[in-house]
Amino acid sequence: MTHAFKKVTALLLGLTMLGGTFGGAFLAFNDGGTPTRAVEGDVYEKVTSQLDDFTGTYLVVTEMDDGTTARVFNASLGTSADIASNYVGATISNGTIVADATLSNEEVTLSKDGTGYQMFTSYGGTSAYFYNTGNSNDLKIKTSPEDPLAVSYDEALNRVSIETTSGGTAKYFVFNNIDTNTRFRFMKNDCAGATEGNNNYLPIQLYKKVEVVPTEPTVTINGPTTGYVGGAATLTSSLEAFTETELEYLWSANAGSEGLVTITNENTPIATVNFVAAGEANINLIVMGVEEIAEANIIINIQQVNPITVKEAKESNQGSEVYVCGVVFANYGGRRYIADTDGTGMQINNTSLELSIGDEVLLSATLGEYNGVPQLNNVKLLATLSKDNVLQPKVLTFDELTNNELSNYIAIEDAVYVSRASGSNIDMDFSIPNGTGGTTTIQMFGSSNSAGNTAVTALNAASADWEANITTLTLAGPLTQYQGNYQLQFAEGTTYEVDEVETFARKFLAASLCDGGATAPDSGLWNELATEFAALDTAAREVFKNADGDESEVVTQAVERYDYILRKYGEDPQHGGYTNFMERTVAANAGFVGSVFNDDATIVIAVVVIALAAITALVGFYYVNKRRRVNK
Repeated sequence: MTHAFKKVTALLLGLTMLGGTFGGAFLAFNDGGTPTRAVEGDVYEKVTSQLDDFTGTYLVVTEMDDGTTARVFNASLGTSADIASNYVGATISNGTIVADATLSNEEVTLSKDGTGYQMFTSYGGTSAYFYNTGNSNDLKIKTSPEDPLAVSYDEALNRVSIETTSGGTAKYFVFNNIDTNTRFRFMKNDCAGATEGNNNYLPIQLYKKVEVVPTEPTVTINGPTTGYVGGAATLTSSLEAFTETELEYLWSANAGSEGLVTITNENTPIATVNFVAAGEANINLIVMGVEEIAEANIIINIQQVNPITVKEAKESNQGSEVYVCGVVFANYGGRRYIADTDGTGMQINNTSLELSIGDEVLLSATLGEYNGVPQLNNVKLLATLSKDNVLQPKVLTFDELTNNELSNYIAIEDAVYVSRASGSNIDMDFSIPNGTGGTTTIQMFGSSNSAGNTAVTALNAASADWEANITTLTLAGPLTQYQGNYQLQFAEGTTYEVDEVETFARKFLAASLCDGGATAPDSGLWNELATEFAALDTAAREVFKNADGDESEVVTQAVERYDYILRKYGEDPQHGGYTNFMERTVAANAGFVGSVFNDDATIVIAVVVIALAAITALVGFYYVNKRRRVNK
C-alpha cells in the first residue's frame, strides 16, 4: 500500500465516519426538531439542584432502594398512560442513565408556559400533555396544553416535585407503590411519608438528557521541534478516543522534506528521525484501524551545527561560541549541570530553560567562567534529543579531587556521616579517607536554593536515622569549592547510597565488646547486634560470612574482633553465650581450656609455668644423674 493510497483511504474513511455520526444524530429527531424517542447510547444525568429553567428533555424516574436500578415513566403509552405498570426498567451508574436498545419513547419534554411548565411527549406524530384536574388521583392526557405545572427541586429531601393545583386541589406526580396498582400518576399524597418509611408513594427524580458530542479519534506527536544535522530525535504518538486496538502506524516525511531526514521504526508508535540535512522537515503520522483514523504533523527545524562534548567545551577558549551536547544531571536553584557520559560536567548559566534531570540536550552557548570554573553563558536550547538518561558519576578518592574536577559529576565512597548544620543552611559534614591513612572532612553544601529539591527532601528524611561516625555512604553530585575546600553540592539530582557493610562494621567496632582480657562482653549487646545484622540484605551478610582479610580495613577489623570473641567464649553458658550470627567458620573453644589458651594474658602465664616446670625437671635430672656417677 503506497503512502498516497493510504492517505486517500484515510480521507474516505473519515468522511464515512462523519456521515455515520451525524446521520445517527438526525435519526433522533423528527422534521419539527422535537425528540420522539430515546436511542441507544443517549445519556441522561440526574438533576440534583434547583434549576433556573427546567426546560429540556427528561426521563421521569423513581429510584429503587439498591441505588442502581430505576423505574422510568413510559411516556410512549400516550393517552393510555394511566395504567398499572406504566414504566420500564433502567440502570443507574454514578448518577447517569445510558439508554439501551429497550429504552425507547420514554422521554418527556418540559417547556415554559407562562408561570409554569407543560410536561408532554410526542408519539405517532401526536403530542400528549400530562396533567390532572379535579379531586381524583389519576393521570390525564390530552393533545393540547393544560393548566401549567410547578416544577422544583427540594434540596432538603433531595427530590423533584411536579405539582398541579388545577381544580383547586394540589396534586403531585409521584409513583404509586401500592400492591398491584403500581404506576406513575398525579396523587394527592406528596410522598412526605417516604422519608419515614412509608413507601406507598415514592418520589420522582428527573434525569436530563445531555448532548454527547461524538469524540473523533485524534493522535498527537510528541518530540523536539529543533535538531541538528547528524543528530536524531525520538517521536512518540499519543492517541485519544480510539476504540480499536489493532492499529496501523505510518510515519513519513511530507513532500519537500524527504531529503532532510530518514525515519526508522516507521510502522510503530515510536519512530526515530535521523537528521541528514539542514532545513524545515515536516513529519507526518497516520494511525488507522478498520473504521477509525487520525493524522498529525510536526515540523522540526534542522540546523547545520558541529556539536562538541562537554569536555571539549571546558578546554575551549573563553568567549567561544559553541554547540554542546550532554545530559542534564543536576539542578541547583534553577542552574543546571550538564555532563558527558563519563561525568565531565559544566554549569549552565540560565535559570529559565525548561530542562529536566536526564534530558540529553543540544545547546548553543558562549564559553565563560564563574570563580575560575568554566561555565556556559548565553545558553539556548536547540533540541532535547532524548529523556530519562541515567549518567554514572566519576568515582574519585579525596586525593583525586582537583580543580579540573570542579562541576563534574562526582561520587565519593566510604563517606562517614559526622553531623549536619543547624539554622537555615542544609549542610552536612562527612569524613572520607585521605592519602595519608587518615581522614578529612568534606561537606555536602546546601542553602535556601536547595529548598524543595527532591535530594534535600530525601536526605533530610534519611539523615534522621543516621548515626554520627558510623553511617557510611556513597555520595554523588556536582563537585564545587568554597574557600579552598572541596564540597558536593546539594542539588536536585544529588544521590546517596548507604553502604550496609561498612556501616555495620563501624557499628560493631563502636560497640562496647572489648573484654580487656578478663571481662566477657555483654551478651545482650551481642544479641542486639545480631538482630541488626539479620536486617541486612543477603549480599551484605555474605561479605561478613566469607571475609578473609582482603576487605576494607574497617570490615577486616570488625571480623577479627568477632572471631576473637567466638574463639574465646564460644557458646559457653557460663559467660552468657554468643551466637555465631555471621555464620562464620570459627574454631570456637569453650570452658577452661578455651579460656586459658585463647586469652593472651593467661597464655603468657601458662608458657612461664610450663617453662619453670621444664627447668625444674632438667635440674632434678642433673642432680640425680650426678649422684649416680658419684656412687659408682
